[in-house]
Amino acid sequence: GTGAGAVNVAADAGGITLDAGLDIVLDADGDQISMKFGGATGQLDISNANSGDITMSSRTANKDLVVLGDDDVEIIRFVGDGASVEIKDNLSLKSDSAVLKFGANEDITLTHVADYGLTLEQDSDATQEPVFTLKSTGDLASGPMLHFLLDNGAGEADDDVLGTIKFSGDDAGDAETIFAQMSAISTDVTNADE
Repeated sequence: GTGAGAVNVAADAGGITLDAGLDIVLDADGDQISMKFGGATGQLDISNANSGDITMSSRTANKDLVVLGDDDVEIIRFVGDGASVEIKDNLSLKSDSAVLKFGANEDITLTHVADYGLTLEQDSDATQEPVFTLKSTGDLASGPMLHFLLDNGAGEADDDVLGTIKFSGDDAGDAETIFAQMSAISTDVTNADE
């Protein structure tokens, strides 16, 4: 066809090219549009059953690739310089052994230990290297704070353990052993007598 909104369909060597002067809209009343590659199908299924990666990219220099929710609110932004990913709100790693890795060699890891907590680990034989540093910057009168908070609702009582720091290492049998620990105790929770 001809004109600003014309669609030209060309078949060449078994392929079909759609060339439109305006947008191309796929409208399926059956509520499903399947993109099929190598026999794999789905509601929106882009797959490569042969070889190579599947990629999405912004073809405009220094423009971001953005994922929106059903309300057109931004969820994830892949920044155009390739240096960062921005997530609007929450990030959930739904695995009992989820790992965040840091560094070109992934030498620092933050691992979820099921029903226990988080482990920050440094893969290095070096000594006296800080695995975790608290740092405040600017023209400040005080430095960072490490805050232990026990929030037990209305169940507070004398002699609650408010927080503990443990120092552990291997004993002669290569078993993890606590060699020292410090605990803070709320010996009196009476208001104004804490």
